[in-house]
Amino acid sequence: MLTFAMLVPTIFTVIEGIYKSQGILFETKDNDLLFALPIKKSKIILARLIKLYVFQYLYNLLFILPAFALYIYFENPGMNFYVISIIMSFLLPIIPTIVASFIGFIVKGVSSKFKAKRIVQTILTMILFLLIFFVSFNTNQFITNLINNATSVNEIITKIYYPIGAYINLVQEFSITEFINLILINIVPLLLFVAIVSKYYFRIISKSSEKSVSTKTNKEIKIKQRSQLSALVKKETKRYFSSTVYMFNTLVGVVLLLIATIAMSVNFGGTIEMITEGEDLGIDVNEVLNLMPKIFFGLIIATTCLTSITSSSISLEGKNFYILKILPVKFGKILLGKILSSNLITMPAIFISDIVFFVAFKPEVFDAIAIILISIIMPTLIGIIGLLVNLKYPKMNATSDTEVVKQSTSSMVAVLGGMIIATILIVLLITMSTTISSNMAIIIELLGLAMATAILYKVLQKYGEKRIKKIN
Repeated sequence: MLTFAMLVPTIFTVIEGIYKSQGILFETKDNDLLFALPIKKSKIILARLIKLYVFQYLYNLLFILPAFALYIYFENPGMNFYVISIIMSFLLPIIPTIVASFIGFIVKGVSSKFKAKRIVQTILTMILFLLIFFVSFNTNQFITNLINNATSVNEIITKIYYPIGAYINLVQEFSITEFINLILINIVPLLLFVAIVSKYYFRIISKSSEKSVSTKTNKEIKIKQRSQLSALVKKETKRYFSSTVYMFNTLVGVVLLLIATIAMSVNFGGTIEMITEGEDLGIDVNEVLNLMPKIFFGLIIATTCLTSITSSSISLEGKNFYILKILPVKFGKILLGKILSSNLITMPAIFISDIVFFVAFKPEVFDAIAIILISIIMPTLIGIIGLLVNLKYPKMNATSDTEVVKQSTSSMVAVLGGMIIATILIVLLITMSTTISSNMAIIIELLGLAMATAILYKVLQKYGEKRIKKIN
């Protein structure tokens, strides 16, 4: 239990730290001020790395504290366990944070050499995540061989990742040599990272902040006239695609929907086998196939509830928020622009998933209409809820996008709220289907969601205008 309680947050820390590190280490708003001060670059890097480490440490505690509590309850360990575990809780995030930061450093360094820096950075990060997923799905043979040649789970983990194995050994029997090795294997990479990155740190940040200037001086300048709403939507969309951490933290849901849809459409039987891990659970594939339209309906609800773009859109305005407040535009139109831009970003991926599903599974007309309607209603509803939450809990003084997207109250409330909403809607749909027909249950849920969307939009218009005036 302790072994896996250490392994799981280590893996998650590396994965989420890749894009989080790019924001905290490189894309902060105080770069110009800090580099103008007589401070060594190594100290700036170390300070920002400590900030990233603190966030990862708190994140890891969500996994390891319950494991420690259970272990203490069942095993009644001695003082040795408490001392080593407290030390290990501080050491655990160090290596994965450094690994993630180094990968983020490489991605940022490569992307800074291109004119379209943000686009290249986003593409490289996406490719990296796809490689991680590909490797994770193709390591069965490696793990099987490792298990067959190991005498215990602890030995397996030790061969994969030494610090966790060393911790388990120290808990069982303290060894000063292994304890020193555990300390050194965490501290040395940290010092090496700071020493290496500090040599290129200023250069990468300078290149990243450079803007390409056109050399054509005789080019005729054309001014395109746009409506207020289209200009607001364009502004929001442009702001969204300029932030890698914003994109990755909010597109997870629709990307999962698209990947799952393609996987089911290309190899339905293989997908079922992968979900059941090849075990015979008595699942009738044909019965599941008949229920796929309803399952896909629920899948859209679950994934769109995890995609809340608007929960950060107010906070990301930062110090420029006053510009929106003095524009000759109604506040209601500003909020509508944020909702429409959110839909413009998420709906294409959802509709592509719908089309792939329709071609592969050929659902009935009722199911197809229901899927299209839920694909429109849910992103809109989640966009409205995200704005209401962000208006209630704005964070206008953040130093980077990462603070807004990953550590703000509105983001956490939106994510947890989305999970709760998705759970309630799916459970409600299943419960109603036991007493009435599934089609009637879907109709009732669609009507309820449509009414909730209309009511909350009216609330947003009234509450938003009052709230925007109070936000500074």
